[in-house]
Amino acid sequence: MKRILETERLILREYVQADFDGLYAILSDAETMQHYPKPYDARGTQRWLDWSLDNYQRYGFGLWAIELKATGEFIGDCGITMQNIDGESLPEIGYHVNKAHWRKGYAKEAATAVRDWFFANTEFDSVYSYMNCTNIASYSTAASVGMKKIKEYTDIYGDVCLVYRITRAEWESSKKECVKSKLKTTDAGYINKNNQKNLGYRGISETHYNQRFFEMECLDCGHRYMANGCDVWLRKCPVCFPSNDHVTPIAKKTTEASAHKSTRVISDKLRYRVLKRDNFKCCACGASPAKDPSVELHIDHIIPWSKGGETTPENLQTLCSKCNLGKGDSE
Repeated sequence: MKRILETERLILREYVQADFDGLYAILSDAETMQHYPKPYDARGTQRWLDWSLDNYQRYGFGLWAIELKATGEFIGDCGITMQNIDGESLPEIGYHVNKAHWRKGYAKEAATAVRDWFFANTEFDSVYSYMNCTNIASYSTAASVGMKKIKEYTDIYGDVCLVYRITRAEWESSKKECVKSKLKTTDAGYINKNNQKNLGYRGISETHYNQRFFEMECLDCGHRYMANGCDVWLRKCPVCFPSNDHVTPIAKKTTEASAHKSTRVISDKLRYRVLKRDNFKCCACGASPAKDPSVELHIDHIIPWSKGGETTPENLQTLCSKCNLGKGDSE
């Protein structure tokens, strides 16, 4: 099996026939395939495998198997395929993860690596992702890797699809911004109880003073920050995981959200549109007032407005009061 990419937690490699059982567990699952016309049977799963192997030969890329680096477990696939998107044959980043590993950031981690590989190894000017308008997880992942929604269209099944894209120029610009962010954050740090400066965001003892720094991405909010040896394992930035009592902040992280194109307030018209799209159900647990009158539905941002998220349908989701932890935007 040919290894293509390696990330902090994942290995992406070419498919082999031995991956059939793991792939079938994903493609035959009704919940995982709810945004497809129907789940795949064994024959359909084999066609998926054969199609992927053929793409490697035809294009030099395709959907690649995802393995957990720590255990070698097959958990899904991510890669590039040529897709018919509203009548055009376009390169698309696709991702499919076993539901046992949802909400761990694996799709974003894999898609980010695939995006970088794509621009480094092909001549295409843009790469796309498209999905059913009800597939919140999919378009949230697309947005998290720098893609922007460019249009909607109705597919042959009558479903409304969203099209996301990132251009080569946008990708190159984002790399430059990442370098600028790295230079700005290296000045931040904390002083521990012994008054020893530690240039990481959360130093806990002088033994880590002057250690090597690593650029990390927060698993919660996606912000890139500098970490040293004592906190690389946590993968949470200072905002999502405030300092404990061992340290005192000497410089706060300063991040300015990009200029918003929308207001933070969600209009009644937009609330209703999102509720209708989500079938008046909680996107997390499926709770609905139609089944339980005590259920209270909220409309909330997927990417927080304070972190640069926009008040647009694709960045809003329906959650019940329990899943939304009592936050605002209630209906």
